Amino acid sequence: MPQRFNPLAIDPGELRQQIQIQAQATTQDTLGGQIEVWNTFLTTRAAIYTGAAVPDIRSKQPRENSQDGQFSSEITHVMKIRWPGPDVSLLGGQRVLYRGRFFVLQNVENIQERDRVLLLYCIEINGVQ
Repeated sequence: MPQRFNPLAIDPGELRQQIQIQAQATTQDTLGGQIEVWNTFLTTRAAIYTGAAVPDIRSKQPRENSQDGQFSSEITHVMKIRWPGPDVSLLGGQRVLYRGRFFVLQNVENIQERDRVLLLYCIEINGVQ
């Protein structure tokens, strides 16, 4: 009998990568000026999928925006994590750090609104610290 797909199920070996989710904050430097820093507020395990592995995200190569000559991109990675609890707020604009690589968090999907599994839709940023 074939098994049915369960979006809330997490295979025990699936969450192999450790990620850090960071939020930007303003703080004072030693001279009293304001600087922007990234603070890690959640370290967790994740399954990371690229666009090729998850065709539903319709990953595309960066393309030039005809209006201003800038490059834009669509979702490049999806990260699956366990729900971190009600006291953790994940929002677009935060970033994910994985093995020295940075990903901007675009959207968070709470699967079936059940507070068990979250999908983080991200765009990888190259060369940004």
